[in-house]
Amino acid sequence: EAAQEAERKRLEEQAKLSPQPLQRVLVQRTEVIEAQREKLPAVMMEQEIIEMALGTDVMLISGETGCGKSTQVPQFLYEAGFCNGGEQLIAVTQPRRVAA
Repeated sequence: EAAQEAERKRLEEQAKLSPQPLQRVLVQRTEVIEAQREKLPAVMMEQEIIEMALGTDVMLISGETGCGKSTQVPQFLYEAGFCNGGEQLIAVTQPRRVAA
């Protein structure tokens, strides 16, 4: 009986740690915004960024000023469902500003 209880607890803990399927968030943008967004280099990397995020808890992304790192990457993650209904957090930091 003790072994069964231990196994039940182990399975419950494992279920808590198992990743839940992502539920995409649909965002409607105006044509003007969508056209501007498509010009940003980061948008061309969206799929790669999402795939990278699925495999790690922390990512470091570098790119030219104005490429969309700070504005588009959080949107990619949010729209891909990484916030899990508000249970998860997407954080963007800018070390240059923190160090200054």
